[in-house]
Amino acid sequence: MALTLTDREILDLSTSTLNQLRKGRLVQFAQKLQHYEVMSRIIRSDRVVFQGGKGIQQRVMTDHSDAATDVGFFEEDTVQIKDTLSFVDVPWRHTQTHYAWDRREMLENDGESEIVDLLRVRRTDGFLSLAAHMEDKFWDTSPDAADQKSIFPIGYWLPKPTTGQEGFVANLPTGFTDIGGLDPAVKTGWQHYAADYAAVSKTDLIAKVRKGVELTQFKSPVGVDDFRMGIGQTNRWYCNIDTRLAIDTIGESQNENLGRDVASMDGITTLKGAAVIHVPKLNTDAEEPLYGINLDFFYPVFLRGNFMRETDPAIVPSMHNAFVVWVDLSWNIYCDDRRRQQVYAKVT
Repeated sequence: MALTLTDREILDLSTSTLNQLRKGRLVQFAQKLQHYEVMSRIIRSDRVVFQGGKGIQQRVMTDHSDAATDVGFFEEDTVQIKDTLSFVDVPWRHTQTHYAWDRREMLENDGESEIVDLLRVRRTDGFLSLAAHMEDKFWDTSPDAADQKSIFPIGYWLPKPTTGQEGFVANLPTGFTDIGGLDPAVKTGWQHYAADYAAVSKTDLIAKVRKGVELTQFKSPVGVDDFRMGIGQTNRWYCNIDTRLAIDTIGESQNENLGRDVASMDGITTLKGAAVIHVPKLNTDAEEPLYGINLDFFYPVFLRGNFMRETDPAIVPSMHNAFVVWVDLSWNIYCDDRRRQQVYAKVT
């Protein structure tokens, strides 16, 4: 026998059911990508930062005063004060998703378990859409300077190299005059490491990566809380499928103890001790970038109080039989130290 429920009862039942679902994990059974690196790893409780205010603003030290000097007996002191601090400004960006259902769908279900399943499917659908959207925006390698709504993606923070470049570069994304409010051509400590390559080989890309890793391992001799260092899972390589498989092949060719496994490198592949991760979004990039990211210094920041905030169910205006839940987040991507980040690409 079908349920007979008033609108108030449907709202109450929906709210109590959704409170149950929020405690569970997201069930991904309709995903279009092999995995969602942003939602599953980059946005983790130990990775994200929560802030208030009108935007993300942080004081950074991009230079030092060169105050140290050699002196002789009875030499007059020289006091040297240099402005070594700058501010990085990143605006908030706002993202939303939602899921909805019709009151008549509730009435067509025979029991509470069916109602739970209906809401679970709709909520999963809404969050899968959010995961796909965040993945697409994060890995955008060619940001649009006129776009005032999207987050600052990896292509904003780490512009690709130009022909013949290898080293720390002051490249800016097309259409932009600064990165986070600072011009890396002026503030040279705000530059990132980049190099072009022609082939995924030990003498080309791998050789350049080995050099880049050594040059981006900055370690502060002074113990300051903001100088966070991490190893292992905090350093990761991101690339397309062809680059990942080519690195697998190089690894297999130099290992004499693989036995009879014809695909022995499938699974976790490492490069200079960090995992190499295939990002489906990068498969369409003709320049085949390889990003070396230190996640201790490259992470999402969320506006405190507006992180995956789910509203209570409400009747949709002009659709009196429909109920909707909105999910909101205010956020952006932030980089503490661009010198620790790397990008390699085939320049076209």
